[in-house]
Amino acid sequence: MTDDEKDQLKTVGIDVEDAMDRFMNNEELYAKFLLKFLEDKDFEEMKVFLEEGNCQDAFTSGHTVKGVTGNLSINGLYYIIVPFVEYLRNGNLEAAREHFPELEKAYNDSINMIRILQ
Repeated sequence: MTDDEKDQLKTVGIDVEDAMDRFMNNEELYAKFLLKFLEDKDFEEMKVFLEEGNCQDAFTSGHTVKGVTGNLSINGLYYIIVPFVEYLRNGNLEAAREHFPELEKAYNDSINMIRILQ
């Protein structure tokens, strides 16, 4: 991973340096996992469950996204999904729906930036 790629990732809150402890300072391994995140379907499933009003399943999918983004140091997305997941945990579907556009933008920004590694 080049310094330029790291700088670009940082613009959307993806902190490569922060993730290195969890990835044994192996940037190649980290990049591989970032690219796997592009294939993850939990965010899209969460969106469908939210639209359907299925708070429990939206929570389950959201909690998974939260864990993955935390482990990959996709911090721009992580810090937005944390309160979102708590709304769902507490059954507050209205607050989750209100918060979702900001979350979806952060998700799309992160996904689009990770694609530079392909």
